[in-house]
Amino acid sequence: MKQNRWFAFVLAGGMLLASCGKSDEASEENSGSTEQTAASSTDENVSTANVESAKKPAGPVIASSTLKGFLPASVGSYKVEGDPETMQAKMGEFEYSFAKQEYANGEKRIRITVADYNMVESLTAAYTMMMNMSMESEKEVTKGEKFQGKAGVVTYQKDNSRAQIAVAASDRVWLILEGENGAGIDDLRSAANSMDLNAIAGAK
Repeated sequence: MKQNRWFAFVLAGGMLLASCGKSDEASEENSGSTEQTAASSTDENVSTANVESAKKPAGPVIASSTLKGFLPASVGSYKVEGDPETMQAKMGEFEYSFAKQEYANGEKRIRITVADYNMVESLTAAYTMMMNMSMESEKEVTKGEKFQGKAGVVTYQKDNSRAQIAVAASDRVWLILEGENGAGIDDLRSAANSMDLNAIAGAK
């Protein structure tokens, strides 16, 4: 399964911004994001009250082995495919961790990731920006949506070829779901709502 564009941005672009310390550039990007968000948002935007910004990590990251424990054994008719992947990484003072697992139902594929972004603002900027967007084209939809009362964002192809959901379980722990090959947004919504987001939020 191809890496999610959100996830790639957060782990690559976000870490690069954080580690290089280009505060002026980051400020300009944030300003641009604010303008884009304002232009795209509507009165029905999902509240991001459970997402608190921070420029520095909150402390030691949650162990990836702990995050792995929140990955489900199955997702409806989707069964585990392969072994889970875990990672803990540190770059200067910035640190993050994640655990992810792929699931299969015939040709359909879902990937679920539980990630601790450790309250580093640059690692979650893309997500929080998209939470305040509401955009629709002939082929794709992106909008904010709540899951178990927690702010999230969904984006999907109307032909069900690809779909993604990101949910802020807490101000540092995120749940990310990706679907391909016919695993559509309804499959991902069902998977997200089957997981205990309060338990994930309380991970230590």
